[in-house]
Amino acid sequence: MMDDLGHTEFGAVGHEADGVDDSGLDRRRCPRKKSVLMIGRLTSNDEDHLCLVQDVSRHGAQIKLTSPVDIGQPVVLSLRDRSVLAGKVRWAHAPSAGIEFDEPAPHDPMLKPRLQPCMRRRFHRFARCAVVMVRYGAGSLLGDLVDMGQGGLCVQLDDRLPGDIGSRVHVTVRGFVQQTASIRWKKGNLTGLAFEAPLQFRQTEEWLDGGAAKCHFCTKGRCA
Repeated sequence: MMDDLGHTEFGAVGHEADGVDDSGLDRRRCPRKKSVLMIGRLTSNDEDHLCLVQDVSRHGAQIKLTSPVDIGQPVVLSLRDRSVLAGKVRWAHAPSAGIEFDEPAPHDPMLKPRLQPCMRRRFHRFARCAVVMVRYGAGSLLGDLVDMGQGGLCVQLDDRLPGDIGSRVHVTVRGFVQQTASIRWKKGNLTGLAFEAPLQFRQTEEWLDGGAAKCHFCTKGRCA
């Protein structure tokens, strides 16, 4: 079960979760907190990935992700409390990896006061490219995906979407998902939609890493 900050009831398991390598040596300088998992965003080499933060302290974290990482690779770990922590991969044993922060976090990431709902976005967003169709009443509009997370998306539509804030629509991201959503905001043809139910973590991770075009250098300024 997951709350609105991406915490789950499941703790880390196995000797990797305890921060101990195959030789039995503890790799850590500081005890970690392992009572929950947090959803994070790992950025490195101009790419970003959805990950699970299995435990974390002011000095480092253990994460789990599908994409491989290399020892010594510089990374930036973003948490949904808006903590942004730069560091390097200290060890890697797929699908888990250990991150050592370049500087100690100013606050314990597990104890930092949570932001009020109006001050934070519930889910990390990732820039990807896909064709989106939004159905409203008897009509529909096509558009280009700008970014998406487990909780919703931003889309550049061919025309302004009719309807008031909060109106329900049906959104299809080609090759990925069909979902009921509500209009969160509108600015010209740019529209933010909130999914009625969050997407599953594994489903989203697999699509972000393998099924979607990553948006870096396309003619629209977004895709590879």
